[in-house]
Amino acid sequence: MKRKRSIIYTKPRSAPISFQKETLAFFILLILGILIGVFTAKQGNSSVLTQVESIFHSFYSARENQSIIISVLNSLKVSAAFWVINLLFGLCAIGMPFVAVIPTIRGLGIGLVTGYIYSIYGLKGIGYCLLVIFPGALLSFVPLIYAVSDAFKMSLYTFSSVQNNNSQRRSIDKIKIYLVRQMFYLILFITASFVDGIVNKVFAGLFTLF
Repeated sequence: MKRKRSIIYTKPRSAPISFQKETLAFFILLILGILIGVFTAKQGNSSVLTQVESIFHSFYSARENQSIIISVLNSLKVSAAFWVINLLFGLCAIGMPFVAVIPTIRGLGIGLVTGYIYSIYGLKGIGYCLLVIFPGALLSFVPLIYAVSDAFKMSLYTFSSVQNNNSQRRSIDKIKIYLVRQMFYLILFITASFVDGIVNKVFAGLFTLF
């Protein structure tokens, strides 16, 4: 009688930092940036608040009468700037620390504006943030976190390739996959910008802040 051979599943070796842990870490950095921005605005540093006030007034005045397409393009400019910087640092062997601060900087900007609006306009400011600023911003945060996580891993791989002299063919394949994934994230950024433009057109007129 033949004995049945048992099938043994071996757990694959995990990378030093898993994709999930990286994504969580960058999400925490994003939240940290938002909290720092809100705290800074609430503390009332005059020089910082003056800059934030100038930026927000320009933002509000420009968006009040602009078309959806212009709103979309202006929103996309911000996301595209972060995307391009992230893309380039991901291809750099020493890009890891620079990639890591991108979510914090993005969160810092949103936090400063949110803290300023709330400190000046109270509940009306919170309503403005919830209906006008947050929908597009939150949608853009998702591809940002994943794009940064992907760029961090690519930079780590590039650094390892330089150290270990990995095959050029394998490196080219990795870069192709990286670029395809980053293009997908760019499409998500564009989608978020369209939502931002539409939401701005629909709800911005409900608020009179000046």
